[in-house]
Amino acid sequence: MTERVPNTTIFRPTKDGLFRITTYLEITEPTPGLPGNWFVVEGWETGLEGPSGRGVAGVSVNFDHVQETFTQTIAHDVAGSAIQVMVVPYNGDGSGTKYNVKVVLEQLM
Repeated sequence: MTERVPNTTIFRPTKDGLFRITTYLEITEPTPGLPGNWFVVEGWETGLEGPSGRGVAGVSVNFDHVQETFTQTIAHDVAGSAIQVMVVPYNGDGSGTKYNVKVVLEQLM
């Protein structure tokens, strides 16, 4: 991939649950000297009031060299609320940089 991925729903549970989100991100064709990062953002609804009502986690890699990384997040999501993922450039535009992203969602409870 070479472009951003908009906020995309990967699952919408029918009842409250506990989930593990594993995200793997790798740069396959870097752009040497290009500053910035690709950033994968995961989001879900916690059911709490106020700012704590939206859970967010993520992982990032630099544009300028081949690398890979992953993260695992445990999230409590409420029934009917989407678990979402998006990929965005941070502190740069990522022009010409190719990456792969893989997301695994497991329901734990």
